[in-house]
Amino acid sequence: MSITKEMMEKLMSVGFRFEEFEGHLDSPGNVFFYNGVEHTIDGAWDGSPVGDEDKKIAREGLWLPDTDHLMLWLEWHDISVNISYSSKDRYFHGDAKTEDGKTFEGGGPDLQMCLYKLVLKVSRYLKENNIQY
Repeated sequence: MSITKEMMEKLMSVGFRFEEFEGHLDSPGNVFFYNGVEHTIDGAWDGSPVGDEDKKIAREGLWLPDTDHLMLWLEWHDISVNISYSSKDRYFHGDAKTEDGKTFEGGGPDLQMCLYKLVLKVSRYLKENNIQY
């Protein structure tokens, strides 16, 4: 499941970028917001190419990352992450730590929301401190 258009816009407003994936990831299963609708890139999972319409959507649409993409972004930016789940509270708790020792906390009722909050806080910190990543 991917994040929402509004969530992605908020991430982008605090400096989130993942240029390796944005605008050209036309692999099956990726999600983009395009012409007011969420689109999932179709194509076969057998390695056959996707159609021209899917390529256009990936190129022109707003990429909506999923949980794996958010975790990968943290990993690629050398952010250490610890996630725990409380079955009593039905809540995910996470903390992230930058290489320079700055820590962030985030949580949510699902893993996606927990990671989204961590990425949001880390992106905001990097932007406010003019740290290139």
